[in-house]
Amino acid sequence: MNRLKILSKLLEIKKNDLEKYELDLRKTRYELHLEEEKLENLKNKLKESSNLYNDNQVSIGELELIHNYIEALTKETKERKRTLEIKEKEFEEKKNQVLSIYRESKLIELLGKKIQFEEEKKKAVREQQWIDFISLLKKVNK
Repeated sequence: MNRLKILSKLLEIKKNDLEKYELDLRKTRYELHLEEEKLENLKNKLKESSNLYNDNQVSIGELELIHNYIEALTKETKERKRTLEIKEKEFEEKKNQVLSIYRESKLIELLGKKIQFEEEKKKAVREQQWIDFISLLKKVNK
């Protein structure tokens, strides 16, 4: 039963960690979504600016600046996507650990109940044997 207490505490800690990790994962997904929107807006701005360049309203330097910024943001977004994929895999592993600990704790709990039932059963059998023995003695003494 001591192991069950330890597993229960471990399960509680792991659940809390998992919840925090899940919140972090959601935050990262949302930030990535915002970055992708920003990137899309910048690409549209680059298209608009290139049209303005054709009309001689924007310099080539401004276009290159926007283009370089888009490239840097694209690279950063790809890295964040990879990081997110890694975090999602880690999240699944942590979730599986929690499930494993939960299953083990339930198994120990069930084994504990079975042991307790067997002990109570043995005790009841012994009590019944004593009752039978005493009633037999009473019959013999009559």
